[in-house]
Amino acid sequence: LKTWVEESGYPVIKLTRLNGTGPDSATTGSQIRFQQTRFLMRTGATRASHFDRIWHIPLTLTSGENGAIGGPTPSGQYKVCWIKTKEGDLSTNGCPLDFGFPAQPPYSTNEDAQRNFIVANVQQTGFYRVNYDGENWKRISEFLSNPVQVNFIDEVSRGQLIDDAFNLARYDIKNLSAN
Repeated sequence: LKTWVEESGYPVIKLTRLNGTGPDSATTGSQIRFQQTRFLMRTGATRASHFDRIWHIPLTLTSGENGAIGGPTPSGQYKVCWIKTKEGDLSTNGCPLDFGFPAQPPYSTNEDAQRNFIVANVQQTGFYRVNYDGENWKRISEFLSNPVQVNFIDEVSRGQLIDDAFNLARYDIKNLSAN
């Protein structure tokens, strides 16, 4: 609890979809690697800390395959994974990849760019930012660019995605022109 009440800043979770092509050659199937770091709003703020900066984070996850993200329909359900380490794979850190309705992985192996993406911190239920791999950001952007599909993601989650993207870019964590 000390990181939440005594540490400056708050966590940003980087999610990278591996799908058998990640740096770990043993990785197969639909897996997501996570890494947490500290997010500070002031660029001149000191990065030194006497804590290891590991937050216990209730990471909520869903996917474009699951339909209405954050909506009231059964397809809008999501899974909560407790992240208690600095980095790892969600399949091996207490959160099996069998979430959704019905049990589905966080994203399918279907390469349909409009549906194959993950969204974390659904309805901004946690106090953390989320950064995705470049391909996932691109697919979220394509989905949100469609005037019909945009309504399948609730307003709170859309606002959170935009807020995360701009604040991560503002502090040089994400390049907006890349995707």
